Amino acid sequence: MPIVLLPIKFSSIFLLILSLITILNVALLKNKKTISKSLIYPFIAFYASIFISFIIDFYFGFFQLDFLLRNIIVLIIPLYIFTSNFTRNQIYKILKGSSVIVSIIGLIIIVNWVVGYQSYFAQQEFLKNEWFKNQVIIDKEYVKNDSLFKITIPPSSSIPSLRKIGVISKVNENDTLIRELNIKVKPCKQNIWVLLRKIDDKKSKGAWFNLKNGQIGFAHEGMIANSKVLKDGYYCFSLKNKLTEGTSKEWFYISFVSGNKLYRWESNSTQEYVDVILKTPKFYTSLGDNLLKTKSIFNHKLTNFSFLDSYAHGTYMALIFLFALTVLIFNSFLSKWVRYLFIILNILVVFLLASKAVIISLILLLAIYFFKRKYSYKFMAFFFLIVIFVGFNSYVKDRFVDMYHTIIKFDDNKALGELDNLSTNTRIKIYKDYYHLIKENYLVGYGNVNGKHIFNDKFKYDFNTHNQYLQNLFNSGAIGFLLLVFFCVSPLILNKFSFHDETGLLFFILIMLFNFLFESIMYRQWGLVMVSFSFAMYFQFLKSRWSQ
Repeated sequence: MPIVLLPIKFSSIFLLILSLITILNVALLKNKKTISKSLIYPFIAFYASIFISFIIDFYFGFFQLDFLLRNIIVLIIPLYIFTSNFTRNQIYKILKGSSVIVSIIGLIIIVNWVVGYQSYFAQQEFLKNEWFKNQVIIDKEYVKNDSLFKITIPPSSSIPSLRKIGVISKVNENDTLIRELNIKVKPCKQNIWVLLRKIDDKKSKGAWFNLKNGQIGFAHEGMIANSKVLKDGYYCFSLKNKLTEGTSKEWFYISFVSGNKLYRWESNSTQEYVDVILKTPKFYTSLGDNLLKTKSIFNHKLTNFSFLDSYAHGTYMALIFLFALTVLIFNSFLSKWVRYLFIILNILVVFLLASKAVIISLILLLAIYFFKRKYSYKFMAFFFLIVIFVGFNSYVKDRFVDMYHTIIKFDDNKALGELDNLSTNTRIKIYKDYYHLIKENYLVGYGNVNGKHIFNDKFKYDFNTHNQYLQNLFNSGAIGFLLLVFFCVSPLILNKFSFHDETGLLFFILIMLFNFLFESIMYRQWGLVMVSFSFAMYFQFLKSRWSQ
């Protein structure tokens, strides 16, 4: 299970090795009855739904063998576990060992997050990711906040710019927003002006400043421009505008242009590169609200400030730590305080990853477990105090507020969000658009690649369904959907619809099935590994219990 926390290329190598071991296990298996057919059927059923999608794609001219090979994980992992024929004690050791490893990784991630946060906000302001840098060359070497920042404008540029959105906490009557920029240009033949502006409802207002002599050019109505001469060839350009009531965000937009009242950069005949040096800017209101101030660490997701930001998906990572938490809660195998420490650590990680569905799953897990075990009110209050503290000191709160407002009033015209941090509004729009296509062809389905093309052509954006049940129905039709349903209920069928759970695996499986409602979990390799491992280990545990 911990391999899901690795980048895809590393986990793929591990899975390749696992495949070879599985083939060897099958070849050397003397008693073929070791693999119970009733245990492998659910995995075959799910893979059959994948094969249906493959056949549909093939019918429409798309031959995607890699799609079949990627999903074969759902057979390889169970076969490895079943052919290894783990005993009950071995299963406990694997689960406990995995939960400890995941918890230690969680601790490392938190430490890395804290160190990364401190380093990130100590760097030069313009180096931060919040500044969008367009058609300029920058030196990405780390420098501290009070250092100079150099950019180079290449002759090929047409709209070189730097820009950032500032969040305003509160607007008061007669409040003014001020942008200050200390800047100079190295000697060059190119005519160069700076346009400082705000953007409101796609309309921009601002003022032009000559970077060679400090002259103020044209200023739009309502914009107050000022220019000061500083030492060493620097100029201080400032732009003020009155804030309107209800404003929550404002742009600090810096454009480099070729002349007064122009919006574009036109290189002269010399085709020279122009070097500009900037000091740390200022962006604040007249009442003292600093829009460039360092935000609390709890306003940032756990994957920020590290290599995890480039590949980690909050939902999948959160489910891995929820797996570790489930094992730790259901099994007392560590000393009391070490176990409690790991439980608190995993709760913290789940919240800081900010997946709404997983957080809801966590709250349900704690509530049900405490109710069943009849813990003291002090013990329950202690854990829920952690939940409340973390939830209300991070942007987790903002995500749930967004969900609440969406439920109250859905906006079909709202822009789509980012893939790894979708708003509730975006998810509902995705569900509606996929449902529109599904109801036209729910019996057969559209296939994987063919379905993507049809959806993209019709709706002009590229997201999967973010719902595993809808994903199977869309890709493989009614048969594929029923095969998925069989796969999902198979743990209960094999356990004769009993919810008795000694290891916590069944509980975790139910949590994953709940998260199928909000994410196409098995659409990605991480999900395939996680689901296959959990189901197979639970089935093997049932088999070991039956043999006693």
